[in-house]
Amino acid sequence: MLYHKQVWITMHLVILKQILVIIKLHYHKKKTNLHRNLKERHMIMIALGGTIGTGLFLASGQVLASSGPAGSLISYVVVSIMVYFVMTSLAELSTQYSISGSFNTYASRFVDEAFGFALGYNYYFTGVIVIAGELVAAEIIVQFWLPHFPTIIWPLLGMIIIFILNVFTVKSYREAEYWFAMIKVLTVIIFIIVGLLVDIGVLGHVKIGFHNWKIDGAPFYRGIDGIVTSSIVAGFAFAVGITAGESANPRRDVPRALNGTIWRIILFFVGSIVIMGLIIPYNDPSLAHSDAKNVAVSPFTLVFVKSGIKPAVHIMNVVILTTILSAGNSSLYICTRILYALANEGKAPKQFTYVNRHGIPI
Repeated sequence: MLYHKQVWITMHLVILKQILVIIKLHYHKKKTNLHRNLKERHMIMIALGGTIGTGLFLASGQVLASSGPAGSLISYVVVSIMVYFVMTSLAELSTQYSISGSFNTYASRFVDEAFGFALGYNYYFTGVIVIAGELVAAEIIVQFWLPHFPTIIWPLLGMIIIFILNVFTVKSYREAEYWFAMIKVLTVIIFIIVGLLVDIGVLGHVKIGFHNWKIDGAPFYRGIDGIVTSSIVAGFAFAVGITAGESANPRRDVPRALNGTIWRIILFFVGSIVIMGLIIPYNDPSLAHSDAKNVAVSPFTLVFVKSGIKPAVHIMNVVILTTILSAGNSSLYICTRILYALANEGKAPKQFTYVNRHGIPI
């Protein structure tokens, strides 16, 4: 009950922040366009950063527990294929129509105005709720180290950080998101390498091989549930299409970013789930409790612990905190661009078409 109350309060604070910013339109007094400052490397990292998150670091344990090592592998492959088709289609549209707001604008143009209206506002309010939820999750993570510190401080501090990263220039957002994503990418790469070394017995001094694929109930266990559970992970792969309106060269950079990202997604997601399936038994009771309150039983943490890396819990706590800030950072970026696009189409108050002198919609 306390958790839900905190989410509700934080969500209202986020909405209140947007209202206060609108009142202070002294940043700019006329309608202008977004600045095109995003490069290809930023768009690739924004796409990866939006994809690699708590869905991989935490929810993947529940996927493994739901469908077994082979079932979870198949579910991730199926989701990766779905993401590939969505992203290639998005690349075509984002290249031809490089406008801020992306898919909700396409929905209005190619389906129906009402559909674009509903999609835009649904995505906007989803982003607001995500920001609130991530800020509360950050508070839970920090409590791991400072359990007696006032809890209200951390969501407020997180909101201030995210606001600062988004309100001044696209450069501050792109560089912050670039390095947030870099931390997550390096963590996954290290995880795959360490996992392989654990599996063959170089680390942990026990050769595991394919033993966990042969235990009772493996390799398939409730496979369809695994597919349904893992589908949530794919939902965060679409963020890069929203950056098309601020790409310095959308016709060149957007297709490269989107088409190049899919192979990285396959490597990171499929590679990670293979390592988890090899090292962690699908019926390990810890997997059923992988969430923000139980970072100690994240499948990534379990693998690092098996390798003998003692501070694994603290390392993953830092990575997950970074992931939470990254998700909040991306969500605020997306919310402002969606609202800006809706206002340009006359579906939101015209005040939302104003941008500050740095080309940031406020």
